[in-house]
Amino acid sequence: ARRAADVLISRGHTLEDSGQPARALECYEQAVRCAPGYARAWINAGNALAALGRFDDARAAYATAAASEQSGPAELNRANLELRCQRPAAAIEHYRRALAIQPGWRDAQWGLCIALQQAGAADAVHELRQFVMANPEHGPARVALAGMLAADATDEAIAVLDRPPFVPDLLAKSAKLRYERLDHREAADALERALSLE
Repeated sequence: ARRAADVLISRGHTLEDSGQPARALECYEQAVRCAPGYARAWINAGNALAALGRFDDARAAYATAAASEQSGPAELNRANLELRCQRPAAAIEHYRRALAIQPGWRDAQWGLCIALQQAGAADAVHELRQFVMANPEHGPARVALAGMLAADATDEAIAVLDRPPFVPDLLAKSAKLRYERLDHREAADALERALSLE
C-alpha cells in the first residue's frame, strides 16, 4: 500500500511543482486512501491544504500524521503552519515536539527561535544564542539575535554580526549599529570591510 501511495505522492509533487496544488491534493488524498496510516501521505495532503489556504484542514492532516506515526516532519509542518498563521505559542509547542522526536534538527531549532521571538518569550535570546553558536553561517539567525541584543547589549550585537563567516550584509548591519552609537570611525571601517567582500 505504501508503494502505491509513494507513486501518488510523487505525482502530487510534480503537480505542485507545476503550480497545481488542487490537483496535487487529489493525488495526496488518493495516497491517504491507499495507506491511511502513512504519515508521509497525510503530511503532503496537509502541505497542499495549507497552500490552498485551508488551514484548519491542514492542521487536521498534520495531527493525523503525527497520530499515525511518531513523525518529526508532521510536527515541523504543523509548527510552520502555526507560525504562518501568527500563532507562535502553538508553533512553539509543535517545534518542541519535533525536536523531542528528532533532537538537534536545525529546521525545527530555527523555527523555534523565530516562534519564541514572535511570542516575546523570555528564553528567545538564549535559544537564539545557542542556535547561532551551533550555526554561525546562518545569517538570518545572526541578524535576529543582533536585533534582539541591540537595545541593551550593543557590543554583543556587533560581535554577533562581526564574527566569521563574514557576510557583507551582516557587516553593513554592524556598521549601522556602530554609527547609531556614534562610533563613526569603527562604522566606516566595518562598512569598508563589507564593501571589500562584495
